[in-house]
Amino acid sequence: MFSKGNKKQAEDKKSAEPALSIIAVGTTIVGDIVSEGDIRVEGQILGRLVCKSKLVVGNGGRIKGTVDTENAVIAGEISGNILVRNTLQIQESGKVVGEIITQKLVVQEGAILSGNCKMGSDAQELLKRTPIPDLLSSAKAKFEEQLLIENNSSQLGGLMIAGLETENLAPSKIDYKKK
Repeated sequence: MFSKGNKKQAEDKKSAEPALSIIAVGTTIVGDIVSEGDIRVEGQILGRLVCKSKLVVGNGGRIKGTVDTENAVIAGEISGNILVRNTLQIQESGKVVGEIITQKLVVQEGAILSGNCKMGSDAQELLKRTPIPDLLSSAKAKFEEQLLIENNSSQLGGLMIAGLETENLAPSKIDYKKK
């Protein structure tokens, strides 16, 4: 009735599904974040966040920057430009300050919403003209540029990596000395 092939197919499907990413209390991320799966923020993000699924900002979570997500539930704080392609829910402990574009908005009693909000047909038109940012390709280009700089620097006799000075940067051997 059940075969090993069905079990393998189920495991493959499960591993292909995007995972939940959690930014925990006490964690601060500065920069760009891109996720295919859900994100839960209990810590802080300073920068751009693109979530192609659901964003949840917990009571202690804070985001300062630009957010582009499919759906969002906010119990913490967001300050910046916010684009929610489907539904934005601001819970009673939530605070959202900035420019907001969304299809649907749910604001619970006690929530704070301050800024401009475009919804309905106005939002639909803007969403059609606003592609999901391709932060991955720009991040990859920046990373490759940094590697090129580091490689050129190593040919000049040394490279600083997190407070360590390197010498003799041959592919087979890297010596680290505490500065």
